[in-house]
Amino acid sequence: MFKTLREYTALTPRAVAAALLFIVILDLAVRLYWANLFNDPGSMRLVNQEFETLYALKEEIRKTEGFKVVFAGDSQTYGSAVKNGSETIPGHLERELRERMPGQKVKVFNFSFKGYGMSENFFIINSVLQDDVDLVIYNFSTGWLSREKTLEYDNVVQLSDSYPGHEDTFEKLGINYSVSLREKLRYRAKLAVMRIWSLYLHRADIAKMIFGKPVREKITDLQMAVTNPEEAEIKKAEEQRLYKQWYEKDWEKLLGDVDYKIGKLNVNPYNPQMIFYRMILDELNKHEVPALIYNSPQNTAMLEKYYDFDEILFNNGLDAIHEVTEQQGEYVTHLNFTRLVPDRHFSDTIHLNSDGNRLVAHELADNIEKMWK
Repeated sequence: MFKTLREYTALTPRAVAAALLFIVILDLAVRLYWANLFNDPGSMRLVNQEFETLYALKEEIRKTEGFKVVFAGDSQTYGSAVKNGSETIPGHLERELRERMPGQKVKVFNFSFKGYGMSENFFIINSVLQDDVDLVIYNFSTGWLSREKTLEYDNVVQLSDSYPGHEDTFEKLGINYSVSLREKLRYRAKLAVMRIWSLYLHRADIAKMIFGKPVREKITDLQMAVTNPEEAEIKKAEEQRLYKQWYEKDWEKLLGDVDYKIGKLNVNPYNPQMIFYRMILDELNKHEVPALIYNSPQNTAMLEKYYDFDEILFNNGLDAIHEVTEQQGEYVTHLNFTRLVPDRHFSDTIHLNSDGNRLVAHELADNIEKMWK
C-alpha cells in the first residue's frame, strides 16, 4: 500500500538523526569552503552591513596569521564600479604585496562598505585594532564631511563592548552604545551561535551566492518589478551604468542643471566627522599601529566640466586635513591621491574601474615598501 504523507514526514529517531547528520556535514562544508575563500581575502567584499557579516570578517582577521592589512573606507574602496572583488584596490594590493614579499604570508582584508563615513570607520578601525593587525589603510573620502547625520549605520557600535576615553564625546554627539541587560544577553547568545554554526554566520553570503544579491535586495527588486516595473527597469539600468566609463554617459541628462559649487570642505574641528577622524588617529596612536591614510582620487576632469569646482578651496581643505593628521597621527602617513588616477579610469567623479584601482594599489604598495625600509 502507498504510504501517507504523514508517514513519510514522521519525526522518527532515524529521520532526526539523518537530518542532524546532514546539517553537520553541510556546516562542515561551509567552514571548509569559507576557509578556502579567505586564502585570498583581498578579493572578498562585505555582502551587507549587518552585524553578523561584520563579525564574520572580524573573526577571519582574528584567526589569520601572517602580515595582516585592513582596509577601511567607503564605496570607492569597496569597489562599487567593478563587478569582481579581485578588481578592487584591496584585491590588487594583496597580489602586488605577495609579489614584493615572496615567502611571506600576506592577507589583505576589505572592511569598506558603501555609505561608511568617518563615524562608521572609527568603530570599524577601533574594532580591528584589537585583533593584532599590522597595517591599517583608510580611504579618507572628503564627501562625508558635509554629511548631515552623524552615524548612519549604528550596528557598527556593537563591534566592541566598551569605548574607554570616548564616553563623553559619544554623549555630546548623541551616540548610544549602552544597551539593556536583555539586549546584552541576546547579543551574547547570538555570538555563541555564530561561533559554532557556520551556516548561520555566513547565511547572507550563501544567499548572495544563490540569488546574486543579498536577500533583502532581491526581495525589494521582486516587489518593485511587480508593483512598478518601469521603476525597476530604471534601477536595473542605473546599476549597469555604474560599470561604464564616465565619458560614455549623458551627464547633462543625468545631472540636470548643477547650481551649486563644489570645493569647500567642512574641516571645522566641531564637525562630528572631523571629531571621529581625530578619534581614529587617537586609536592608531594608542595601539601603536602604522597606517596609511589617503585622500580619495577625484575625477577632476568631470568636476571641472559639469560642476562649479573650486580646486583652490578644495586644496585648502586637504591642507587642513593633512595638518591635523601630521599633528595627531604619530603612526600615520598621509597621502594626497586627488590627481593620482587619470580621468579615463573613472565611472563618475569618484568610483574607479579595475585599472584605476590597480594604480592606487601600486602607489600604496610603494609607500608600504618605504615603511619597511
